[in-house]
Amino acid sequence: MLVFLTGAAFGSLVCLSSASALAPAAATEPAALRVPGPLSPRNASYQMTARLDEKAHQIIGHLVLSWHNLENRPADKLVFHLYQNAFKNRASTFIRETGPRLRRDIMPEHGYGAIDVSALKVGRDDLLSRAVIDDTLMTVPLPVPVGPSAAVQVEISFTTTLPKVFARSGYVGEFNAVSQWFPKIGVFDCQSGCRWRAHQYHGNTEFFADYGVYDVEVDVPVGYGVGATGVQVKRTVKGDRQRLLFHAEDVHDFVWMADPRFVEINDRIQDEWGGVNVRLLSRRGLESMNPRHLHATRQGLLELERRFGVYPYGNVTVVLPPADGNGAGGMEYPTLFTSVGLSLPPGLHVLEGVTAHELGHQYFYGIVGSDEVEEAFLDEGFNETFTTWAMERIIPGPCNAIDFLGLCFSQIDQDWLGYRGSLRRAPIATFSYLFPPETYSPVTYAQTAMTLCTLEHYLGPARMEAGMRRYVDRYRFHHPHRGDFTASFDQGAGEDLGWFWDQALTSTRVADYKVLSAVTRPHLPAAGLWDCPPPPRTVAPNPADPEARAREDDVREAEEAACIGQPPGRHEFDPQKDDPDTRHPKLHDSDVHIQRMGDFVFPVVVRMTFQDGSVVRETWGFDEQRAAGENRVRRFRYSRRPSALSRVEIDPDQTLLLDEHRLNNGLLLKPDGAPALRLASTWHGLVQTLIDLLAGV
Repeated sequence: MLVFLTGAAFGSLVCLSSASALAPAAATEPAALRVPGPLSPRNASYQMTARLDEKAHQIIGHLVLSWHNLENRPADKLVFHLYQNAFKNRASTFIRETGPRLRRDIMPEHGYGAIDVSALKVGRDDLLSRAVIDDTLMTVPLPVPVGPSAAVQVEISFTTTLPKVFARSGYVGEFNAVSQWFPKIGVFDCQSGCRWRAHQYHGNTEFFADYGVYDVEVDVPVGYGVGATGVQVKRTVKGDRQRLLFHAEDVHDFVWMADPRFVEINDRIQDEWGGVNVRLLSRRGLESMNPRHLHATRQGLLELERRFGVYPYGNVTVVLPPADGNGAGGMEYPTLFTSVGLSLPPGLHVLEGVTAHELGHQYFYGIVGSDEVEEAFLDEGFNETFTTWAMERIIPGPCNAIDFLGLCFSQIDQDWLGYRGSLRRAPIATFSYLFPPETYSPVTYAQTAMTLCTLEHYLGPARMEAGMRRYVDRYRFHHPHRGDFTASFDQGAGEDLGWFWDQALTSTRVADYKVLSAVTRPHLPAAGLWDCPPPPRTVAPNPADPEARAREDDVREAEEAACIGQPPGRHEFDPQKDDPDTRHPKLHDSDVHIQRMGDFVFPVVVRMTFQDGSVVRETWGFDEQRAAGENRVRRFRYSRRPSALSRVEIDPDQTLLLDEHRLNNGLLLKPDGAPALRLASTWHGLVQTLIDLLAGV
């Protein structure tokens, strides 16, 4: 393994000798946390040994689990995940659902994997014969239940056969992505009836576990570089093997990656809590990409801390898999994540986007331990939203996703495109494994991002940040549910947003507002039969009825014009012929109709721009729309204005990013009264037209 050091400015690289690279760890052990702990309940802690058989592509492992029952009811069984059994054969739940493929990655031929448990003791009882294995779950009935607040020790010996790299883990060449590799206990939950929240490993699901302390000894050949969860606290060498001891606190998983071809680059991010050590495990040929990954990590972490508070760990490791191992790329683990080992032009910001996204999972999945199986939007969706915020900092400007060959797209544009491709299929709050095909990712990631970005535009950045910060602060190192999020967010934002959450999270309603029609014409007094002198008014118009007031104004105006110079009686009045002053009127009347095409109700602003540059902003509020029921059209009238209407725009500030069809949000009116044109003549309109076409409209 070659080791390189670089400063904060990504300066010159210095190659160290292999002897220096493999020097024993310092006498002072690095701390896993840089803030006082414990930070979590630490009810699922592991001591493990893992030996890599690099020829057989196996991990020979042994673990001792200390599990505490945090609930007020006894647990009469234990349930463990055996995730690698998903790749044991093509009859597994995972393969049956995926085809076998995941994220455009196809499972290699003959690349199977598995976990085999060879010994299992709970306390002093040998329970291997009683364990029941069903696909990726192992259930262990207990001779004596584990009571509330009680603890039990579990000892397991196992062998994990790594698959060829696919679906986040496995090997290719000498690269080993050792993830979801050990029998991991599920989450015992009695919030609404006691159950083990441990699902089969489905094609769309990721992971969920309790927090604890991990002490893991990894045994690999000398010369292999290893990146792992936590910090390395010890290294011993015996012959051609080395043993590396890693320690992690307040995490809910442990991953390690081993490869003799890693190129190590070290950096440090200074912040108000001291600093975070960054370790980039890169590869030859990616030298020009390394500064991009480090820059995204630096700016992403600073943005995470600005919004959500301290990153409590002392380090973070970034791993770039080999080009033929990117099936393990783009994945998050505690204090370690994988990005993509590709070389891309500067204008394609995929590297920065993936790095920022996977880094963000240190908070949404890591620090806030929501259930990625049952409520994936609480981590993937929130983290996709963070990615849009991070990219605004990492790559300032409107082209922070693509700025290449004349194409300019932002991260939000990309998410909106993904959102458009899966409308009306399933609510955001759907269990991951219940989504229809090709729906999980666009709904969980893109639609959630569009939902939260819409809310940010509605509330404003300050209130949005206050709501998200309240949620993160309240549920650090806990397992929150959807209701926990909405309640804490509303408290932080200072508003009951139930009207929004009910539609956005648990329904398939779609927002779509349209300028149905817009007409502007010269103003003339009303023609017809008029009594002169005008009769007295016996009933005053209702001041709360704008139409009644407008009619009263029209009547008074017409009576005054029709009765000039006329004897008492009823007279026919034609303003074009009888009133020369009206033949070249200076006033105009305009009539606009706005239609709610979709079922998602949202307060929208409508901006009317007149030829003299004057602007009128109207709001079609939520309560007004709901009170109107199925009457989905709102009329706006403007009488006797000194200028004709030239432009109508719904949502001119682009608050409602959930709007399905942006191109029906505006009309341009010609001064001569010709038919109105859709508002797509600007650069923004052209971009949205292109996105509409790409979305299959």
